[in-house]
Parts: sequence; structure tokens; C-alpha cells
Amino acid sequence: MTEAKSDFSEERRREKRLNYLWPIWFAQEQELNKNITQGQMVDVSSGGAAFTCHADENCPYPGQEILLKFSLPRYESNNEYYMASFSRQGYVKRVDQVDRFIKKVATQFATPLPFSPSLQNSTDIEIEKRSKSAVI
Repeated sequence: MTEAKSDFSEERRREKRLNYLWPIWFAQEQELNKNITQGQMVDVSSGGAAFTCHADENCPYPGQEILLKFSLPRYESNNEYYMASFSRQGYVKRVDQVDRFIKKVATQFATPLPFSPSLQNSTDIEIEKRSKSAVI
């Protein structure tokens, strides 16, 4: 069992993902004005995002078309950043049960982001370290 788990955990992605815990809002495209739900982003790349949500009737299902709204940090060359907001249409690739109450949803964007969140300048690591050390 351990060996199979090890094989499963191998990275198969073409692009490294940015591990990022931030709110994300999602809805079926036709229900955007009626039923928008908040989740917790887990990671993101230029081509898609993964998030957790409550395991209820609002949780998306594999193959479902979905609209996502979220913000990401965009780092500038002078070690500063700003939050850029995005809205992306896409579809649900996979849904995994985390526990009785939470599911993890993997999505693919119909149109990629204009940048790779994990491949921003090398000073991002230092900014992240400083930000974490400032949190109490």
C-alpha cells in the first residue's frame, strides 16, 4: 500500500503550482447571480486551480462547467506586490473526498492565466519568508 501511494504522489504536472490558501468563489455559470459559493484555494497554476469546499449540494462534480473568481499576488521587481483579481471559466477535472465534511476540487481553466503564479521572480521566496515571520 505504501509503495502505491508513493507512485501516486509523483509530480505529473507540466507546471509547478503555487500553494496558496486564499478564498475562491465558484458557481455554475448559469447560476452565477443566484448561487455563488466560497471555497478555500489550495494551489494554482496558469492552467487551473484546486480548492476545498463543503461536501454539500453546492460542491461541484467532475465534468461540470464552472466559473471561478479569485485573487493572486503579483510580484514586482522592487520586492512589492499587489493583488490581481481574476475570473475564469473552466471545468471540474476531479473531486476527492477529504473527510466527511470537505471535498477537494481540481479545475482546469478554459483560458490560462497570463502568467505562471509559481514562477514569479526569485525574491518571492524572501517576501514569503518575511510575511510568514510577521504573522502572529
